[in-house]
Amino acid sequence: MKTIPFLKGFEPVLRSGKKTTTFRSEKLVNVGEYFRAYSMDFLCTKVKRMTLQEVMDNHWQTEGVDSLDDFKEIWKKIHPRKGVDPTFVGYLITFKLVDNAVNRPEEKWF
Repeated sequence: MKTIPFLKGFEPVLRSGKKTTTFRSEKLVNVGEYFRAYSMDFLCTKVKRMTLQEVMDNHWQTEGVDSLDDFKEIWKKIHPRKGVDPTFVGYLITFKLVDNAVNRPEEKWF
């Protein structure tokens, strides 16, 4: 199973279900795939290519932050060279927290 890194401050909002999306420069996971973050398992339910402007206009609330300004500050911290470039194109990954033992096909241990 893939692990997707998140800033430490996102652990509580991932755990609570407040954060249900992540905007990334690369398509890290496909719809239907599971990934792990902070010992929790998540199911990818949607992946859509879009601009940072689209995220700021329509999706920042699902990023687990309290305001658009918070989203922009975190984005700048993660991407200091790019900054907040509204034309930047990436992938909005939508996901949900899943119970580790429920509704998941068995994975090979080797």
